[in-house]
Amino acid sequence: MFPASCCPKSNTRGGAPAFVGPLDAYSSNIQRLWCPGRRLLSSWAGDSGTLRETNSSTEQTFGYLPTGYLNTADVSSFISGAGASSATWKLIYDQKGSGDNLTQTTAAVQPLYLASHSGFNNRACLHLNAGAKGMPSTFSIVRPYSILVIEDDDGSGLSLRTITAYSGTGTFINNLLCANRTGLSAFRNGLVSSTHTSDACVQVFTGPSTGNHVFYRNGTNITTVSVTSDDWNKLSVGIAPNGSEGAITKVFAVIVFNSALSASDVTAIQTILATSTL
Repeated sequence: MFPASCCPKSNTRGGAPAFVGPLDAYSSNIQRLWCPGRRLLSSWAGDSGTLRETNSSTEQTFGYLPTGYLNTADVSSFISGAGASSATWKLIYDQKGSGDNLTQTTAAVQPLYLASHSGFNNRACLHLNAGAKGMPSTFSIVRPYSILVIEDDDGSGLSLRTITAYSGTGTFINNLLCANRTGLSAFRNGLVSSTHTSDACVQVFTGPSTGNHVFYRNGTNITTVSVTSDDWNKLSVGIAPNGSEGAITKVFAVIVFNSALSASDVTAIQTILATSTL
């Protein structure tokens, strides 16, 4: 379905080569892309997101380095300069430029900022460190679709809904893609996979136009139960508006595709986004 590769852009001014996004070849099939720790599309020249330091609640927006990674040194200076020990994510930009940014204005519900996580090759990420943390988007998902989540479950018994659905009026509807706790790998009105892991992994959950969901972990199809695909509603990372619980997990990226990815597509993307080489 997708191009096998994309060609690097040249820099006509003779400097260093222009930035090439790791997912540029898949851009036309990506509907939303939230990845605060790394720029994944060269078409996105904007910032990573906005952080709130937890001492005096000062906010600041941060960008990516020429390498494509979040400028964590600037974040560290911001946090220490405020006399704080931590910061939380208020906003994470959609790198597709839709304006549908993950946003959480309630301080108590904002996920923690982590400057480095070993499970993600020591890259920055967000940490849903309690079941009440979450960042909703306004995007309604309809078939066909695929959702890719790079996460590392904290292993807590409360670690459930990494991705949830809610109505346009803010009412919780369903747990959709779950952190890898035993027996809770993926749901949509029923169990899709009972296989689980506590390790950092790339998960892809597909909903074709018709037929059953397919669930991949680290490029391998681990679907164990046939469940017919359905349209979702609004998407939230972590707890949904008016939801009762979210996930306890570290999240590097959430990407929504406009198609049910094939096995070969999943393998190709897994090669690009393997947690050990992010």
